[in-house]
Amino acid sequence: MNDPQSDVQQRESGAQDPETVAFWAGEREGLLVFQRCGSCGKVRHPPMPRCPWCGASASEQVVSRGRGRVYSWVRVYEPFRPEDRDDIPYTIATVDMEEGCRMFARFTGRTEPDPIGEVVTVAWAVQGAKSYWLATPVEGGHSGKVRVSA
Repeated sequence: MNDPQSDVQQRESGAQDPETVAFWAGEREGLLVFQRCGSCGKVRHPPMPRCPWCGASASEQVVSRGRGRVYSWVRVYEPFRPEDRDDIPYTIATVDMEEGCRMFARFTGRTEPDPIGEVVTVAWAVQGAKSYWLATPVEGGHSGKVRVSA
């Protein structure tokens, strides 16, 4: 597997339907493409045939600015795929994107202190035959956490 696009092509196989075509095309170009409901205007990800909020089928494509905040994260100690074995451990973040939806991405920042609320950019990363969305902390991106003391 020497072709950097092979990882994307593997994930695309069998996934070509009207809702996902724009997402996969954007991913090949390094763009993160979301759907915006044509009725209620909410942005959703992953791509789906109907809006989960209002049920409308009309949607338009929105190219993300690639910025968000870490909502949650998990440290992965067991690889999901054999080719990820050398990356263990790694961190996956749930990111609240500025466009209004959530997505998962590998997180490159420190997990100490807790990165929840950290401002990140999300961009397409290609590493050899592997490719994935990568969340990188923004320099000076302050935490949006609220600390409560007893």
